[in-house]
Amino acid sequence: MECLESLNRLDYSNFEIILIDNNSKERLPLVNMRFLKLSIFQVFNDNNLGFAGGNNQGINIALERGADFILFLNNDTTVESDFLKKLVAVAKKNKD
Repeated sequence: MECLESLNRLDYSNFEIILIDNNSKERLPLVNMRFLKLSIFQVFNDNNLGFAGGNNQGINIALERGADFILFLNNDTTVESDFLKKLVAVAKKNKD
């Protein structure tokens, strides 16, 4: 949950989290109520699709939901409050 807690402190608000539970042994609880500031779309897989399969599933969902950019974070990642604002600024300057 440290990852979500750090994302909850971001100073950039135009983003959505797609959380894929790839049939983990410990099912994640629904997190929307705890992180009211975040927009979280959760998927609970009945089978483990593997690392690439879970990522591909997230990509497809993000594209269906109109994402301009996609960023992957593992659940043990924590971020600084300004990291997303800086990444988006660089991405918008360099379309490649």
